[in-house]
Amino acid sequence: MKTLIFAILFAFSALTIFSSCTFDPFNRGGGGGGGRDDLRYCRPETVGNIRLWDNTLGRYDMATIWSPVEGANSYNLYFSGRLWHNTSDTFSIFRGLNPSIRYSLEISAVNDCGESAERAFLSFCLRPSPFWNVFAEFSNGLPKISWDTTGITHSDIIRTFNIYRSQNATDFTLIGTTRELFFIDTTFSDYEVSIYSVSAYTYCIENERITHVNCSALNSAPNIISAQGESELSISISWNSVKGASQYRVLRSEHIEGPYRDFSTTRDTSFWSFGSTAYYKIIAENACTLKESEAVFIRTLPRGHNSFL
Repeated sequence: MKTLIFAILFAFSALTIFSSCTFDPFNRGGGGGGGRDDLRYCRPETVGNIRLWDNTLGRYDMATIWSPVEGANSYNLYFSGRLWHNTSDTFSIFRGLNPSIRYSLEISAVNDCGESAERAFLSFCLRPSPFWNVFAEFSNGLPKISWDTTGITHSDIIRTFNIYRSQNATDFTLIGTTRELFFIDTTFSDYEVSIYSVSAYTYCIENERITHVNCSALNSAPNIISAQGESELSISISWNSVKGASQYRVLRSEHIEGPYRDFSTTRDTSFWSFGSTAYYKIIAENACTLKESEAVFIRTLPRGHNSFL
């Protein structure tokens, strides 16, 4: 029995020694132990959070940045599968890009054990920066959307502009394409909320849509539901919601015939503020039109009175 136990222990020890001396196909085991399994665990993780950055100096330049990988000494950058550059930075600037080409970039992390097992992939091409200046007005009863490309990066490679429409400023649908700096929505309906956004399309990519503009028809004016003094120095007003309005302006005047001046602006349908006895109006508005309520007279409460008590 002792002989059998000794034989089993001897065989197990031999197997352990053999497995720890496995041939290292990468020739980085340093001799002795380690081997392929050790390389797999000591190589860096895959590069993450790779993204583009447009704010570079040149007209046809673009940069990419990524998060640092723990244990990495440098990073290999590949274009179309071929090694292009090695850098210790976590960004790289590409200069003199062709605006008609979509580029395929791969990035791997590198340390003394080799490269990360997988490469991060990014496909990109030159794209303009987003539009910030988008305008709207009614032209012959239809929304006319216009925009300004001043200060937009890579504006010279824009081929067309895409116009989108939404009823909730979230879910946008493409409604037209143009080469002009304006677009008239001939499918406009008086009964729908119409919020517009514009993007630029180059040879292979569309820029981000950040700014939007509301050009809905307002079919009714605000109807003031309640208006009262809350104390000696405060008043409150509430009114109904007007479909298509982006915001409401509270106007104030000492006389019913005016002039009325802006008192406050809100997106809500109620308003409380420090104020005095006067006439008040509510204006519902968006980028294209506005509707004004009738004036109401609000008298503040006598000294020492408070509607909350």
